[in-house]
Amino acid sequence: MCAVAQLGLIIWSAATGGSVVSALLAMGSMPWGLTTLTDLGLGLTVIGLWITLLERSAWRALPWWVGLLLLGNLATALYVAWRCATHRSLSAALLAHPESP
Repeated sequence: MCAVAQLGLIIWSAATGGSVVSALLAMGSMPWGLTTLTDLGLGLTVIGLWITLLERSAWRALPWWVGLLLLGNLATALYVAWRCATHRSLSAALLAHPESP
């Protein structure tokens, strides 16, 4: 449900908010905007590295990195949902090498 809401915000912003580049530049010119953008970048980098570890291949992770750059944490939500749908347990979905029970 959150992913659908985020997708709606992305579509609405794209339709009514003007250029994303100008918005990012405006945010980056303010201390809290720069802090927020840095936090977002760090978080998306950590998630991208986690995805790369789970996929065990840079080529398999590359589409997810592109998704992170274009869609932000919407791509994170989609990745987690996909992993949960394709694995038998939550630990298998979220861990590269789940421990045996």
